[in-house]
Amino acid sequence: MKLSKFSYVSAGMTIAILLGLGIFSKSLSVQKVDLVRESLNNFPTRIGEYISEDLDIGDKALGVLAPTEVLMRVYANPEGQAATLYIPFFEAQNDRSRIHSPKSCMVGGGYQFVRLEPYHLKYRGRDAVVNWVLTQKGDDKQVVLYWIQSRGRIITNEYIDKLYLMWDAIARHRTDGALVRCIVPVMKGESLEDANRRLAEFAQMVMDETPKYLPE
Repeated sequence: MKLSKFSYVSAGMTIAILLGLGIFSKSLSVQKVDLVRESLNNFPTRIGEYISEDLDIGDKALGVLAPTEVLMRVYANPEGQAATLYIPFFEAQNDRSRIHSPKSCMVGGGYQFVRLEPYHLKYRGRDAVVNWVLTQKGDDKQVVLYWIQSRGRIITNEYIDKLYLMWDAIARHRTDGALVRCIVPVMKGESLEDANRRLAEFAQMVMDETPKYLPE
């Protein structure tokens, strides 16, 4: 398979940033910062009308991601409409334990990215831009909202996040961060607009809860 010029550039940027982070982490005497946060195990099992059930992420995926802890649940409302929530949290990111791009994970699951657009939520009363994605596998469609939540920032671009990661490793002695991903399937006979409405309402409730568990 022939790789595009963009693929080579993206791969080069990732390697350069990770090498830079490794150099800084070895050359600096980084003080461990005690993070004030609640465990994701305590994340609400009920959000609005949605009640959750834990999902098993699997040992293989955990071995690849190496998060400090991870939350993966399916929430369902009284009408039986579901929303999946996935939050891997990393207390100290490095070349082995770090946030992975949702693009790679979801494509690996058989879903293809059809559209990617910015979407606006509210974080602590401020406008927060996140990623909205339409994915498809055969006739099945999903709408997704995801973002990187790192040290008080809501970030949509993984390369920008890695630059902040290097800066914060020096300035704040911190490399913690998390990915937050909400997925809603487009039900049979349901319009994309209705699925988006359900997704946005659920994701906003999730974002309202995150400051307790993802430290600023």
